[in-house]
Amino acid sequence: MNSTAETRLPAFTIISSAAFAGGNLFIGLSMGGYWLSLSPEAFMATFFGQWLFFLLTIMPLFLISIYGLLRSSQTDAKDPHLRAIWRRANLCWIATCLITLLFHMPLNLRLGAATFSPDEAAASGIYGVLSIFGNVTPENAAFTRAIWLIGHVPRILLAIAIPVFAMRAAFGRRDQSVLCA
Repeated sequence: MNSTAETRLPAFTIISSAAFAGGNLFIGLSMGGYWLSLSPEAFMATFFGQWLFFLLTIMPLFLISIYGLLRSSQTDAKDPHLRAIWRRANLCWIATCLITLLFHMPLNLRLGAATFSPDEAAASGIYGVLSIFGNVTPENAAFTRAIWLIGHVPRILLAIAIPVFAMRAAFGRRDQSVLCA
């Protein structure tokens, strides 16, 4: 890999993973604060549609950050110190994915199912997919919102750790190149 690419790849990884962390922070703090201001019924009615919109932003950041992490890990695979740092970044990314898939996704789908009236649910082809984990009701919407937001805290912290590790690896690489020069 040439010198320009070696400089750009870590920068790309840091920027994309920091953007991913910022997206998670926005969702948790800004949207979380907004959702807490709503009645349980209003939260049920609005969450899923809003989630679909910010999914369109966070998903590309999610994908480009893993590209940068994997390519950077591959580039520094021969250096045990840098490889360990990239491994930590990748583990944070994996942990974020697992929290999303195992904890948040079922809640998101339950909230999506809650947006259907009984007649709409009967006529819908997608309701069955959304309701696979059940349905949020007005009685449990406040609890669902609370655990969704509490569960978002480790996602935010893990997402913030990713660019921190990426910067450590990038600066570690730079420091090694200065020592070798």
